[in-house]
Amino acid sequence: MLSGQITRLNETPVSGIVVHLLDWNEGLIAADTTDAQGTYAFDDLVTDQEYTVVPQDNQAVSYLEEVSTLDLVIAARIILGIQLPESPFVYVAGDVNNSGSLTTLDLVLMRRLILGVDTSFQDSPAVRYLPSNTTLNNPNNPFGGINYGDTTLLLNTDTTGFDFFQVKTGNLNP
Repeated sequence: MLSGQITRLNETPVSGIVVHLLDWNEGLIAADTTDAQGTYAFDDLVTDQEYTVVPQDNQAVSYLEEVSTLDLVIAARIILGIQLPESPFVYVAGDVNNSGSLTTLDLVLMRRLILGVDTSFQDSPAVRYLPSNTTLNNPNNPFGGINYGDTTLLLNTDTTGFDFFQVKTGNLNP
C-alpha cells in the first residue's frame, strides 16, 4: 500500500484531486481521487518496484484567487532581504514566471494580475503540487535554490505519509 495526503500550506485538506500512480516507465498503473480529508491510497502494489506519484489538478482554479497586494509586499521583503520566506513553498509560490528564482519580474507579473491587465501567469500553472519534504538548499539564503522532494520511491513495504502540499502560485501568505 502507498498512501498520503494533499493539503494546502495552512494544513487544510484538499479534496477532489486526481492522483496518478506511475510505474518506472511512466505508465499509468492506477488513479485515485483525494477524499474530504485530502487522502489518497493505492492498495495491492508489488513491492520492490519503483513508483511515481503525480497529483493532477482537475479543478478550475482562478489565478487571481488568493493573490493580493499583501503577497506583493511579502515578495518584495524577501527580495530585499528584510524577511526570510516562512518555508520553501512560499518561495515557490512567489516564483510566478517559473524561472527558479524570486525576482522583481515576479512582482511586476503579480501586480499585472492583481490590476486585471493579465488573467494568468503565462509560464506557471495556477497551482503546483510539491512533496512535503521539499526544502531550501540553504534556509538562510532563499536564493540558494530549492531541493524539490522526491515523488518517486522504491516501495519496499507499505508506505503512508507520502504527502504533498498544494501551492497556489502568487499566494505568499497562505
